[in-house]
Amino acid sequence: MRVLQIMDGDPLPGRVRQLLGDFQRDLIARAPSAHVAHAWTDRYRSEWSPS
Repeated sequence: MRVLQIMDGDPLPGRVRQLLGDFQRDLIARAPSAHVAHAWTDRYRSEWSPS
């Protein structure tokens, strides 16, 4: 979550975007019913979305 605070709405660099996307997919795959996994996904999508 810290990277989203650091970027503060600025576009994510390609490599960071890829790493966070990979993390998000792995998190959901490993813990599909965990509240924290869905909270991360919601925050990631709300704070960074491709424009």
